[in-house]
Amino acid sequence: MIEIRKMKHTDCASVAQMHRKAIPTSFLSSLGQSFLHNLYNAILADKGSFGYVAHEDDQVVGFITFTENLDSLLKTAMKANPLINLWVLIRKIFDIRAVKRIFQNLLYPSKMKGMKLPGSELLSIAVSDSCRGQGVARKLMNEGLVECKRRGICQLKVLVGSELDAANALYMNFGFEKLYTIERHGSQSNIYVKQII
Repeated sequence: MIEIRKMKHTDCASVAQMHRKAIPTSFLSSLGQSFLHNLYNAILADKGSFGYVAHEDDQVVGFITFTENLDSLLKTAMKANPLINLWVLIRKIFDIRAVKRIFQNLLYPSKMKGMKLPGSELLSIAVSDSCRGQGVARKLMNEGLVECKRRGICQLKVLVGSELDAANALYMNFGFEKLYTIERHGSQSNIYVKQII
């Protein structure tokens, strides 16, 4: 039976691996397993960020993460393991496309502020192939939205690739309203906002 619980540090390796498999074309996936592992640990270390996992027989089969403030989360992530993060960035420094994507990610929070979007964000959601179509994403979303409400988050944004039909449908089914379509990392992404309180 699949159950939902708060994400723990011991889940981060499994979550990072699932992120790379479920979202292989994302910029974060291109930074590798170690970087993602550190990022998910930072989400748990940052007071304004949180996540949940779906698990079955002690195996992570899905996850969802949120932050109240992306700037704060990025600072926590960079401070947590600066040597590993620096090594990842150094390896990418000679790849012009990767450098461009790094700068786009660093500028992303201020760009969102300029668009008058809420600071709180649904960062990522994924479900293993073997558990898709069983309502796992819906359960994760429900749990996450309850925690958003408990924290007093009024509005929540999410950025999702325009080509990801299932993800776009999930957000619309949960009452997220599509406000913008932007170009990011050479492809189109939709920005949705949900009123929570």
